[in-house]
Amino acid sequence: MTLLNRRCKTISIRLSPVEFRLVQDACAKNGARSVSDFARAAIQRAVGEGPATSGDDLSDLRARVDFLSEELGRLTSPARRAAGDA
Repeated sequence: MTLLNRRCKTISIRLSPVEFRLVQDACAKNGARSVSDFARAAIQRAVGEGPATSGDDLSDLRARVDFLSEELGRLTSPARRAAGDA
């Protein structure tokens, strides 16, 4: 980080213990180094300045794999039935 982009502003929010635990769980799930990094990335995404997190990419990948798995099952099902009839 260059001196021009030095982080010097602070944001403070209050969370309930349950909310904080949910944020900690999301941090772990998304591979964030800290709650601050997780919150910064979320804010950057919300204002359109940051890249999607690897968690977003992973969720997208999971959805695509699930879709492809369903499609493969749908496409191979007639072949399996035909093989069973032979």
